[in-house]
Amino acid sequence: MGKEDQNIWTGALLLLICILVIVSYIFIPEQLMIPINILFGIPLGNLITAIGFISASLFTFYMPGSKERFRLQKYILLILTIFWLPVSIFLSGNVYIGFNNDTQSEMRIWLIYTVFTGISIFILILLLRFSGKSKN
Repeated sequence: MGKEDQNIWTGALLLLICILVIVSYIFIPEQLMIPINILFGIPLGNLITAIGFISASLFTFYMPGSKERFRLQKYILLILTIFWLPVSIFLSGNVYIGFNNDTQSEMRIWLIYTVFTGISIFILILLLRFSGKSKN
């Protein structure tokens, strides 16, 4: 890997980490509430979180030397991240993605879906970064 590739990797990973830290801070309940409602009354914090998931997933498509590797996994992860917000709203029953005592089983499903999606992004990035180069 050349010096230019290392600089691209470093910059891209730092940008991704910044995006995910901001998204995580917004996403943690009661840490930071963004009361601005846009687009069908969906809170801005939920949209930022969804955009963060999608951008992290899209990052895997543009990583240096990863064009053909793990193609199916990239598309599956992209679909999971695109549908994160609609699935979250469906499971919680409201646009604020707030769960109550009546929806505990839905909250468990949502937590598994959300954690699986987030961890999958990091695993795929690590696999793309440290697996062998493509022979193309």
